[in-house]
Amino acid sequence: MNTSPATPATRPKAPAAAPTSGRPRGRLWTILKDSPEALVGVVVLALFVLASLIGPLLSPYPLDERVGEVYGPPSLAHPLGLDDGGIDMLSLSCREVGPRCSWGSRRRWSR
Repeated sequence: MNTSPATPATRPKAPAAAPTSGRPRGRLWTILKDSPEALVGVVVLALFVLASLIGPLLSPYPLDERVGEVYGPPSLAHPLGLDDGGIDMLSLSCREVGPRCSWGSRRRWSR
């Protein structure tokens, strides 16, 4: 058994780091390109932002209008069904995404 110290020629080489540019945008693009999980996270975040911006425009019914029976099942007219007041759940979901997202960001960054 050889107990001599490792020389630079016999030491295992560390894997080379991925080349990145000094700009933050280049680094972010490299991370997104190399990590499918990061890309999925960005896509989900983008969908939430998009839903908060256009959700109120897409909601089919007003929030204070009873449109059917209490706890109505999903149908073509009401894809997510009705809640305990007979209000369309799709309308509730579309209109509540934006305020909930903005409330969370205000609360988090105001500390």
